[in-house]
Amino acid sequence: MRIAQIHKFFRPGGGADRYMAEVARLLQRDGHGVGIFSTAGPDNLAHDGPARFVEGRQIERMRVPLWRAAPLALSCLYSRRVERELDAFLQDFRPDAAHLHNYHYHLTPSILRALRRRRIPVVHTLHDYHLVCPNHNLFDTRRGRPCEACARHRFLGPLLLRCREGSWSKSALASAELALYRDSRLYREAVHTYLSPSRFLLEKLRAMGFDPPRASVLPNFVDLAVFRPADSPADRADPPALIHFAGLAPHKGIATAIRAMARIPRARLWIAGAGAMEAPARRMAAECAPGRIEFLGYRSSEELREIVPRAALSIQCPDWPENGPLSLLESLACGVPVVAARTGGLPEAVAEGETGALFPPGDAEALAAAVNGLLADSARLAQMGRAARSDAERRFGAAGHMRRLMDYYAEAAERAAR
Repeated sequence: MRIAQIHKFFRPGGGADRYMAEVARLLQRDGHGVGIFSTAGPDNLAHDGPARFVEGRQIERMRVPLWRAAPLALSCLYSRRVERELDAFLQDFRPDAAHLHNYHYHLTPSILRALRRRRIPVVHTLHDYHLVCPNHNLFDTRRGRPCEACARHRFLGPLLLRCREGSWSKSALASAELALYRDSRLYREAVHTYLSPSRFLLEKLRAMGFDPPRASVLPNFVDLAVFRPADSPADRADPPALIHFAGLAPHKGIATAIRAMARIPRARLWIAGAGAMEAPARRMAAECAPGRIEFLGYRSSEELREIVPRAALSIQCPDWPENGPLSLLESLACGVPVVAARTGGLPEAVAEGETGALFPPGDAEALAAAVNGLLADSARLAQMGRAARSDAERRFGAAGHMRRLMDYYAEAAERAAR
């Protein structure tokens, strides 16, 4: 098949970026034609195949009042230029199917019109909550708590809470996007199949007013040949290390992990990631567990494959209802049990008592108790590690994921041809 991969970024970055790039790589490896449509950037990955990189818009970089930047603001909602660029790309590449990822603001929903006009079968992987929450993550960063205001106030929610970086102009733009598209037929007519990495995400979208007519759950995957357990127990760090690898953003819950370390005297904490929370996290670490928390900075997949297997436990403590983080699956594949917040899709990936433990979101004391309990029983911890790897092989391998994904492409193509 010839498949167009469409995403706002084609660079090393977050989970959605890595997922799209890895799907493209595996499709090419299996002999399929892959075309990339994304935004231009100095850090873009190389691609051996058709590609078109366009100038994107970023609401995050708007630094002027909305009334002074009306053309820029409107182009974040709908871009005829991007629509024309995609139309030309589709004309040249002639894909059998298109796989959408994240596109709002940067590419805009205008791309859906180009795809519908050319009758391209479309599969859309839902990486976050953007279809019902313009802040993507159902989290109020200004107040530091989960938020579902858009379920109650609909398109006025972002404006009332100023949920886009506390900015009136950016929040007004987010409200405008919800008003324009939330009930639009475009989301339902242009996309043939929606894929969700967790049952939770799909059910939450439906509860908040977006009920796609054709949707399935397809968990994320991990390359089992890349992320593997340590060769022997002697390769584990001593004293035992916990690892937290995720972007250091307010909703990622790094503060919970650091506060818990004050109650976990036997272990160290490795923090792999970068972001706006790094400076306050370093200050908190110096107060809560001086000398026992190490900041590793951003680490690539190639580096993480060497670091993660040396950890005793992986810590997942998001304050938002996260879905299927790749870091969790990579931990399981490395035979590292996971202690995760009971939120979002995380309980679907962690078998409590078998491959890890769960705790209430934001509860540092409960997190510490779970970690201390596991570290105190080395035999149980080793058994959990073996079960974690086995579960990753059974449920989250790349081969099984790609087989199912190809089935969804074929089903979408068959439906579009009717």
